[in-house]
Amino acid sequence: MRRFLFLIIVFYLLALIQSSFLIHFSLSGITPNLILISVCLLSFFSTGAREVNKITGVFPAIAGGFFLDAFSGSFFGLSIAILLIISFFIRKVLGILKEPINPYPAAYFIFLFIFCLIFYDLSLKLSFTFFQSIPLQFSLTSFLTIIGYNLGVAVILFYSFKWLSLKLP
Repeated sequence: MRRFLFLIIVFYLLALIQSSFLIHFSLSGITPNLILISVCLLSFFSTGAREVNKITGVFPAIAGGFFLDAFSGSFFGLSIAILLIISFFIRKVLGILKEPINPYPAAYFIFLFIFCLIFYDLSLKLSFTFFQSIPLQFSLTSFLTIIGYNLGVAVILFYSFKWLSLKLP
């Protein structure tokens, strides 16, 4: 129960930081998606541990998606569904690989994160186009900025998380 409460508080704080503090550090109006990064990290690092899987499997995607939906103008439940798909995708891909390397190397995380970020961004844009008749706009520069900025933050957090997981029992 404490872990659930801790994750709820962490995702709430990440949503607050993302929507209020990080807008001052935006590149062309783009800020890093801390909740998406956190869900990807938790899904990536919890794949090998059975005990942690129950808590860090579905719950972070639901909690993170809830706060993304609450703090954004998207349809309620859309971010929850997308993050659940992303979480299951990461766990399925890592389950298929089943390499003895634990934790998996950073190259796996980078590849999976880029794929998940593209999926998340395109899913949001397509849902706005389909449900609100907003024309689909694509700019290669902004798309590369989204990938670069989020990937930079994700790699920093990946190595921080990896370092913490080695230091803590």
